[in-house]
Amino acid sequence: MLDVRASARGRDVAFDVFERMVFTARFGAEIIAVMHDKTAPRWRPDGNPALVLMQYGQQGGRTALSAGDRRVDGTLRLWLYPLPPPGPGTLSIVSPGLGPGLASCPLDGRAIVAAAAEAQPCWR
Repeated sequence: MLDVRASARGRDVAFDVFERMVFTARFGAEIIAVMHDKTAPRWRPDGNPALVLMQYGQQGGRTALSAGDRRVDGTLRLWLYPLPPPGPGTLSIVSPGLGPGLASCPLDGRAIVAAAAEAQPCWR
């Protein structure tokens, strides 16, 4: 799971700003997952399952303090499956409601794989 915290404030903030975000996880040149991509292959050429990025949940709120002061705060929970390779990666975010640019942050595949090894099942 990846938790992404996001906030937007101003007169032009659309209340559905987070629903229009597009996330992309990339590990190397060949392992890419784009959220909501219905055309992505389910299998990689090497026979392994393709990386999938899904929104797993959302928490937060929307407030209109006045006509010129709208605020949206939230945490998006993303699910990345299967585990990525244990190398460097990038999570990129594009949202028309937050501006034209691409935002990105590093992902540490090694830390994700190590955290998964420590996970305990909640049920069997």
